[in-house]
Amino acid sequence: MVERANQQVERILKARKFQLRNPNWLTHLPVARFIANSTPRIPTRLSPAEIMLGANITIPSTLYTTDASSAGITQSHRKAAEAAVQLAKSRISTMREEALARASSTRSEILSRYVLVKYAKRPPDKLSPGWRGPMRRVESVKRDGVTVGYIVQDLSQPRDGPTIKVDAARVRRFNPGTLSDTQIKELAAAATEEWYVDRISRSEGPDGSKRCPMSRRRYLVHWTGFEDSEATLQDYSFVKDLAALTEYLESEQAKIDGL
Repeated sequence: MVERANQQVERILKARKFQLRNPNWLTHLPVARFIANSTPRIPTRLSPAEIMLGANITIPSTLYTTDASSAGITQSHRKAAEAAVQLAKSRISTMREEALARASSTRSEILSRYVLVKYAKRPPDKLSPGWRGPMRRVESVKRDGVTVGYIVQDLSQPRDGPTIKVDAARVRRFNPGTLSDTQIKELAAAATEEWYVDRISRSEGPDGSKRCPMSRRRYLVHWTGFEDSEATLQDYSFVKDLAALTEYLESEQAKIDGL
């Protein structure tokens, strides 16, 4: 469990280094600690601070610094903490909406710009929340006037980039609170989970050839929790030590692919 929590802190530090273009991870450690301690957890709906202290850590509206050169970084840390807390609140609110939706036979169309998407199967790891996002809602998919799905897009993608079609039952509105579009995009980047290999479904040689050695093939890798349409082709050097490769080579599909 401690190792999982450390991975969460590591993801926050990587995101802050990217956003501020500052490679000194010690500069970002205070905000990583603040986010980890003040963000509500999905199972308890309480933050670690609330569990230990009985009250959550408040985010000050104004921060004073004695060093003028660090004022910008300090203000950026405050906004990052606000965004992380807002994301947790929105995910918890989404859980309540999902419970109500199960009890209701009707579901209204979501028109918000940003949404949360429930993972297709299990989340990438045990500490991951059950919802992915925020993501961009591109359009609704309707059948006979009823909303049956949504076209959504990762915020790291340009607007004309790849999109995903998701069943309407797995999509919920994201509540941005007072966050700006820039903060929401930064939040999505920081909230992106690690990608874990789920399985390998097929392989192919150059130009789709089946008569090709393993080392020259590319392998279609499916990622835990993500849509099948987001599977990516990876070189042999990436998959050669994976258990998923062994499972694939023992499958009937490997024989069909010429292995």
